Amino acid sequence: MGTFVDYYGPGMIEPEKTHEIAQAVSKILYYGGMMHLRSAEMYGKKILLLDPVVIRTGEDVDFTYNYFEERSWENAGYIYGEHEFYSEKVGNDEFYMAATAALFIYELYDKGRGFVEDNGDIVPSSDYVGWINHLLGTKFNIEKRFDLWENAELYAYERSNYDKPIGLSDIFCIVPEELMKYAGGTELSDLLYIINGTASLNEAAVEEGTYPYDVFCCKKAIQALIQELGGEEAYKQIVRLTKESIEKRKTEKKAQMKPLAQYSLELPARVLIYLLCELEKKPFWKEWSMYKDVVYNDERMKRYATDDLVKLRNEERVKPIEEIPTSEFLKNDGPFIFSDTPEELIGEPNYYIKDADRLYWWDGSDEVTITENTDKWLRKIADKYRKELSKQDDTSDTQEFVKGLIELLYDVEDRYMSVFAFQDMFYEFVENGGKKEYRAAVQVLRQQYERNAESGKIIEKMRSWGFPNKNVLCNKGRMNMKRYLSLLANKALRKEYLGF
Repeated sequence: MGTFVDYYGPGMIEPEKTHEIAQAVSKILYYGGMMHLRSAEMYGKKILLLDPVVIRTGEDVDFTYNYFEERSWENAGYIYGEHEFYSEKVGNDEFYMAATAALFIYELYDKGRGFVEDNGDIVPSSDYVGWINHLLGTKFNIEKRFDLWENAELYAYERSNYDKPIGLSDIFCIVPEELMKYAGGTELSDLLYIINGTASLNEAAVEEGTYPYDVFCCKKAIQALIQELGGEEAYKQIVRLTKESIEKRKTEKKAQMKPLAQYSLELPARVLIYLLCELEKKPFWKEWSMYKDVVYNDERMKRYATDDLVKLRNEERVKPIEEIPTSEFLKNDGPFIFSDTPEELIGEPNYYIKDADRLYWWDGSDEVTITENTDKWLRKIADKYRKELSKQDDTSDTQEFVKGLIELLYDVEDRYMSVFAFQDMFYEFVENGGKKEYRAAVQVLRQQYERNAESGKIIEKMRSWGFPNKNVLCNKGRMNMKRYLSLLANKALRKEYLGF
């Protein structure tokens, strides 16, 4: 089957937000490692080159590759004029993460109500919105998701052909478990009663003045009606009651209906329907779909929560989601990501993406941090570079340089398996092959190619590129090669350490 992600919502997005959305999606794709794979062929050698995905005004993009996952999936892209992000199969790793984050832009900007979904299941929002806030410098919250009843209702109708359209796990996807305490209240209680039933409500378990107590009393009133009128007639009378106005319910004429009519003045109509469905063994969501648009909504509910609790909930629901840095967001703990680790790597710590793997994205801000260890490594590279630079002399002959460069990059790609140079860096070096700085940098690349061969050869133990083991994929040798190529491609970082 495969994994598909999409946004399901009305798409009520203001037209003037088109450029803003495009830039937001562009930033997500760029920092999420989405790439075009371009090819170059010279001197009988063909290599692949990395070209980061960037959305430019008025231009559509289509791509298949992720730098951090190091593999391609089916086409994904952005249609500028329609401000639409699309994808097909996206896997479960970094490609998936970036594509899913891009879709969250639509959930955040949509004036209506909708969800990002993964194969039909709601995607929990906190991590994605936290990363978006980090990247964009925004203060997005997930306030809309706290409208539990409306969201659950929307989701249940989308899955109306399911035996159980919504379960407890779905509720915790709408609002993350750690924030559920701010979503508490009667809506959450009703959903739990619909999902789990109300068998837990009994005289000993409920306390007068609480919502469970009132639901329990309402249930007893419905049970009494069913016993007196029979299931079919009771069903008919209760449905009739839920369609009446509050004035008519106050003056209910049928004696046996008066107790229930009194509860209806304070309880939502859905409570009467889900209790009736539970007692009569009818599927609630199917029944509710027939009546939801015609039942009363003029009940005057009691205030079950204290003022302080209501105030706390309201304040927490509108708080921005805490920012999550990119390396933390991309930390991949998938269920199969470390399976089949070869013997040679047993005992080594599992590999997670770190800022050292994101040197291409370093810009002097806190987006990518150069740690002490990374700085030491870069300075060692700089020492090697200066040593090579001292051996070079000025020349305008570039043909042999370009031939040697493409042959070397071909060998890197072959030995280290799918380690690619960046397109802009490649053509910059081709154009400047007569300059000693560029020749010295390529000599260091040649040294790195040899120096990392021993640790890099573990890549040969990769059992499946369809399900790559992260410890094998991110072995020290390969990562050193990727980092050095990133250094060469990042002009600002290269200037900082190599001086050109």
